[in-house]
Amino acid sequence: MHGLLTRRDVQMVSSLRMLFRDLLVAGAQCSACSLTCSCWLARSFFCNMSAVILHSFRAACVIFSVYSVRIALPHSWNPSTYYPVMSPLYRQQEHWIMLPAGRCAVAVHVGCGIVMMVSIVLQLNEKLRAARPRLHRWTGRAYVVAGVGALLSLRWLRASSGAGSSKEGDVLMAAFIDVSSVAWVAVTFAGVDAAARRKDFRAHRWLMQLSVALAALPILQRILNALILCPAAMALRCVVCLFRWRTPPWLARWGAPGCSLSLLLDAPVPWAATSHPALASDGVVSADPDRRASPMVLGANGYGESEQAAFGLSAWVALLLILGGGLCCRRTFEERCRSHLGDSDDAAALAVGRTHEPLRLVVPAALGLLRRGALRLAACMCSSSSPRWLTRGCAVILWLALAALAIGLAGIFLGVIVLAVSGAAYTLAVVTALLASVLAAPIFLVASGSGLA
Repeated sequence: MHGLLTRRDVQMVSSLRMLFRDLLVAGAQCSACSLTCSCWLARSFFCNMSAVILHSFRAACVIFSVYSVRIALPHSWNPSTYYPVMSPLYRQQEHWIMLPAGRCAVAVHVGCGIVMMVSIVLQLNEKLRAARPRLHRWTGRAYVVAGVGALLSLRWLRASSGAGSSKEGDVLMAAFIDVSSVAWVAVTFAGVDAAARRKDFRAHRWLMQLSVALAALPILQRILNALILCPAAMALRCVVCLFRWRTPPWLARWGAPGCSLSLLLDAPVPWAATSHPALASDGVVSADPDRRASPMVLGANGYGESEQAAFGLSAWVALLLILGGGLCCRRTFEERCRSHLGDSDDAAALAVGRTHEPLRLVVPAALGLLRRGALRLAACMCSSSSPRWLTRGCAVILWLALAALAIGLAGIFLGVIVLAVSGAAYTLAVVTALLASVLAAPIFLVASGSGLA
């Protein structure tokens, strides 16, 4: 058999065999790593809740930074399309485009916010803070400068913040921007003063952690919107349409564009008279109808209107939760870890769940697998008599190609996850609205029978 194969064919078969063996070993290592990660997460969750919260917070900052880059996609500036969770606030692009230098203000705000999130991830790394104190100081300065830039750009967008389908900005959002900006500036500069002038590093850590929590307000606001307030707003609108105009949930529409109360309680705009029983007898159609006003509650645009209806409320709820929790619990992450672990002052004990984190081994293992695969493929492509630099060059090119392929696949996977989350949020809102309508139907029937509705 070997007499029919050349030396290069034997070498190629051997390289492919070794590559296949590497893939099998990598698969076994990934399975073992997944099991180890599961055990580690379970142990850390029950043994060191604060460390898990810290890791989750840092991961949330990274994910939100990637999520914020969606503002550079074309659909974010197209006012005629809306995608739940992925798009900005419903019809907010119309106000950004009309505002002088609105695009620049949005880009500055998002860019400074991403710098803040990256700085937060570096600031909360204890090992980096202990090993590189100078880097810690410089990332802190970048965090403060980026925060000031984000606030200044937000002041430019304040008048149209939360406007959505209405012509004017939301009063709740304007007041929220004022209060949260003053709170962040006061807490941040108090924390800087505690470290720079008073040398009170415990107060500095507590104040800066509160500042970081205030900077992460948009994350909590969007979680509250997607999971609680948007479904509640859609359910409330369906019930209001059922009681006031006897409209079934699948035909319910949002109220006239305006504040949150008008969206929830008012009648739809006149152009929807043909499909809305409350306006069917009026026969009045606007001379210049806004075809995107008063969308169906259970549609994709209806989910966008629910975001607008709950946007200001979710912002204030998030602010009160963070300020209340931060001011009532004046303990740092390290002190919370120590309270969970007992009276041990051992730094290694306080780092349980962080120093032995198996998730950090995933990226180096993947890069090593790509490097070995590139070397095997380069050995298959080049003959044994080829110069060493040619084989190495082919290996580098193949490694870059495989790395680009892996990054592309990771991007596709992340996009699928984002679409799944947006679909889940929309489905949750629709199901909640339908359940609320079903529960309110008997009350409506009783009220109708007694002449109250």
